[in-house]
Parts: sequence; structure tokens; C-alpha cells
Amino acid sequence: MKILNGLLKEMQVGLVGDGVSVRYVPDDGALAECAALGRRVAETLPAGEGKA
Repeated sequence: MKILNGLLKEMQVGLVGDGVSVRYVPDDGALAECAALGRRVAETLPAGEGKA
């Protein structure tokens, strides 16, 4: 995770959070963190992005 975050910062990609790190099978808490991070990503995108 640290390496990926470092590469994204070098590329000047804005980060919306620290990310979620899970080993093997995620529990309910990890899944909730993933969903929350996904919402934060969606909120930072400009309106209309990703629509075909």
C-alpha cells in the first residue's frame, strides 16, 4: 500500500484516503471501509464522469 500511494503521489494523483488493507478474507468491518472509500472516490469525481 505504501509503494502504491508513493507512486500515485509522484504522478500527482490526488488521494481521497489512505486506502484499505485486508489480508485474505475481508470481514464486515473491512467491507464497510471499502464501501466508504468507494463513496469518497465517487464524491470527488466531477459530475458526469464515468457515464457512457
